[in-house]
Amino acid sequence: MLRLTTKSFRTWTIPWLAVIASGCVEPAEVFFLPGIDKERFLRVNLRPDVGDLLRDSNFFICPNTVRVGSKARITQYAGREIALLVEGKQYRMIPHSEPVFPRDPAGIDGFLAKYFLDSSEFLQVEALGPPELAQAVLEGTPRVGMTKEQLYACLGPPLKIGGGRTGLSLTRNEILASDQWIYGHQIIVLTPIVTTYYFGDGRLQRIGG
Repeated sequence: MLRLTTKSFRTWTIPWLAVIASGCVEPAEVFFLPGIDKERFLRVNLRPDVGDLLRDSNFFICPNTVRVGSKARITQYAGREIALLVEGKQYRMIPHSEPVFPRDPAGIDGFLAKYFLDSSEFLQVEALGPPELAQAVLEGTPRVGMTKEQLYACLGPPLKIGGGRTGLSLTRNEILASDQWIYGHQIIVLTPIVTTYYFGDGRLQRIGG
């Protein structure tokens, strides 16, 4: 768990061009906490857009090219953009469902737990559910019969869950407690086209529009 103290926490600003409604340019606030930049392993697949751009929830129009289990390290954590180094390649993650990423220590811990594991030894895809579906998890292809843990590794955190709560505002445990996960396929005129995944008895029962 990352702990924040007046000695261990510092913020500074870097040039970041963000035009907000008022027309002003607002600088990004960058956070440093001891240990945030250590090497970890992805617990979910990621789907980059335009080469290096990631979102807090994957859009399926983008190919599944960053695989679960990959070595990853956060090189910069800011409210509006997180820089990641995954298997030696640089990526940028931006929030979609909320204005900013969590900025308090508990929220940052929750973010890390949603996307990363501290050791690859804890990541055994074949142990997350029916072993015959493990390859589909790695490929990012959802299948009816997957456990919640399998679908989570397969698709990453959802855009929303049942009831309309956004995925970025939820912990991994809160997501796993829900029986409806909503993911975006693509964005048309700023509105995402979504697909809902319905669970029953801990298994994926149905995939709907």
